[in-house]
Amino acid sequence: MAVDTPADLLVTVDGGLEEVLSLQRWLSEQDDFAGRARLLRSDPGPGQMGTVLDTITIAAGGGGALTALLGTMSVWMRHRGAKITATVKKGNRSVTIDADRVRSADIAALREMVAEFSRTLDEG
Repeated sequence: MAVDTPADLLVTVDGGLEEVLSLQRWLSEQDDFAGRARLLRSDPGPGQMGTVLDTITIAAGGGGALTALLGTMSVWMRHRGAKITATVKKGNRSVTIDADRVRSADIAALREMVAEFSRTLDEG
């Protein structure tokens, strides 16, 4: 099991392995996250067999990484047709992003959503 550091951002995707892998590939293709997004393998829960791959860990780096991540994830979600939710965790704070809400938002609402999520995760 990989161990995250306090500076890491954790993204858990509810939508199946295909969606987790898609987001990890998407992040790896973005300049801000190239080489910094990796799958986090966790132990299976009760009734599960094998390693669980539903979380991506991102080395946060410098300022603005959180807002960039939330913005990048919003663009990715707009292009996915599946029912997806993703939870971004920073330390002991987390926000959940719903793809349906992202797809239905206009640009101004989307910017406000990203800013709100960023403030929530940066408080504390």
